Amino acid sequence: MTRMPYHLRLALAAATSLGFVTAGPGAAWAQQQLPPGMQAEANALAQACRPDFTRLCSGVQPGGGRVLACLQQQQPNKLSPACREALPKAAALQSRAAESGLPPR
Repeated sequence: MTRMPYHLRLALAAATSLGFVTAGPGAAWAQQQLPPGMQAEANALAQACRPDFTRLCSGVQPGGGRVLACLQQQQPNKLSPACREALPKAAALQSRAAESGLPPR
């Protein structure tokens, strides 16, 4: 199997870290199912929390909103300022995605 290029793995990890990645049946790699505007927002939020995810939640299996829940359960002083600011926005985005019929993944 060919390895995914590093920059694509980083982008996927960023999106996965907040639980917004879904995989289609038979897909070789997870594909985003969010509308473009929501996708851009998810990427920015994931970018803000990526170091916190790696440091605090790396053992959490992405999917079902588990990564977002892990980050939300951390004491605020353990999170970076950027991630503390992003978490409420990520939760709101997750709610909007669910209202659109997209499952948390």
